[in-house]
Amino acid sequence: MPTLRVCHINLSKEFRGGERQTLALIQALPASVEQRAVVRRNSLLHKALAAEPSLRSAIVAIPNSPVAAVRASAGVDLVHAHDGRSVAVGALRSVLGTPFIATRRIARAPTRRRMTRWSYSRARCIVGVSGAVAKIMRAYDEHTETRTIYDCAPALRRPAAAAVQAIRERFAGKLLFGQVGQLDDAMKGQRLTIAAAGRLESLRSNVQFLLIGEGRDEQALKAEARHMSNVQFTGWRSGIEDYYAALDVLVFPSRSEGLGSAILEAMSFGIPVVAAAVGGIPEIIETGSNGMLFPAGDVGELTAQLTRIADATELRRELGRRSVLTAALMSPERMAEQYVDLYQTVVAQE
Repeated sequence: MPTLRVCHINLSKEFRGGERQTLALIQALPASVEQRAVVRRNSLLHKALAAEPSLRSAIVAIPNSPVAAVRASAGVDLVHAHDGRSVAVGALRSVLGTPFIATRRIARAPTRRRMTRWSYSRARCIVGVSGAVAKIMRAYDEHTETRTIYDCAPALRRPAAAAVQAIRERFAGKLLFGQVGQLDDAMKGQRLTIAAAGRLESLRSNVQFLLIGEGRDEQALKAEARHMSNVQFTGWRSGIEDYYAALDVLVFPSRSEGLGSAILEAMSFGIPVVAAAVGGIPEIIETGSNGMLFPAGDVGELTAQLTRIADATELRRELGRRSVLTAALMSPERMAEQYVDLYQTVVAQE
């Protein structure tokens, strides 16, 4: 296979699901793809890439400037835009003769501003990370090819046994129900978790809820849970693998979700997931098989599912076993193979 020169662009300053998936793809693509990563200087993604010695030569760190990104992405066969701001960069690069594709991870349509619509219309293909996202993008731009390439369960580092033991000892005798994600209730639904915890506080004293993350709603959420003995905020943890290894259940009550990187990560650790049936989540979770679903926003049903799973050790074990199998089918290598196929198809059309 001839060498493909691909430039990834992700201008986010955060390191959320999309950035973790960008990193996972860069790591998984074969040597036949010559890669360049254009990222925002000193962003968390920049630092994560810089920590990978084999990738340092491919990193181009730029100021927070689309113009700088256009310049930095010259001289390649194809541009891959990984976040919303990068789509405009890809569109401008396409005008200069370089084709681009865009990956969309959000389960809502982009704005209908003229510039945004034009930018997406310039893409050779829009990739949805779930069928739900692809359907939204197909309705948004019916003339541009749309594909579904599922996000992967990234290969995380091996948990530190001592750290996992310390977490378990800190909450000795408790079942640990954790929610992992940005503390942004409008998206991630932490208020639903807190409400369910409030209902379970006196009914299931052996359940401890951990909210793992940081974000704009942190202080408000802490204030709402300040009198609750079964809710604790841990902040964001760079050693998230240690927490996954310590959890008994992942709670995922998102109000909107393309797919949910934290779900895939938790599944790779054999953690049963109780999640809202929104976006692409029902495409990877089947209730009673590899996880549990509840109607989005329904605190009563969330509480019922959490109660059921808290009371059933064998159910948790079986859901966890099957979740590992699901994660194994969604490997970084499988995702990379599908992107290589797309890259080759697009470049061959030139």
